Amino acid sequence: MPPRPPRRAVPLAVQVQVAKRQLAELMIRLGMIPVVVMEDGTERDARPDEVALDLDHTPALGMRPVNADGTDYDPPQHDPGALVWRPQVAIKGMQGHREKTHGRRLGESRNARREPGDVTMIAKARRVEKANAEFRARLLAKVDPDAEPPPARKRKHTIPSRPFPTGKRPMRTRALRERTTEGR
Repeated sequence: MPPRPPRRAVPLAVQVQVAKRQLAELMIRLGMIPVVVMEDGTERDARPDEVALDLDHTPALGMRPVNADGTDYDPPQHDPGALVWRPQVAIKGMQGHREKTHGRRLGESRNARREPGDVTMIAKARRVEKANAEFRARLLAKVDPDAEPPPARKRKHTIPSRPFPTGKRPMRTRALRERTTEGR
């Protein structure tokens, strides 16, 4: 697998092109108006300066394949068709950049049930790739006698056989429990 190319800053001309395309799409759609929640719980339309936007790679760079030269991704990281302006937090009808990246909303606990974010999917892809590489190495070691075998997997521990060890303290009997509760 070729090494991943370095991440480069998105040129301003590409950012403007993506913004124009996306604004045209958003104007066609109705109801995608950012709102601000006031302290009393009421909502009002947000002013343009109140909406923080992030430029998002869709799909994420970590999930894209690397081209044959190893110089960029496929699609390229500055492809206007693969860049989307997203609000930092979710608004009506649009997923926020933070939610798409991490899989949860701002202030939400890690245990919340949501679709996994890009970071989670990239980590899983790396784990699966590593396991597949180890598996292929084990298969090649069986077929090719000259190939060096991979290191053996360590066993975590053995399962104890019955009777299970009781440890250093004796088990409390019913009579001993009754004596200790009477003294209270």
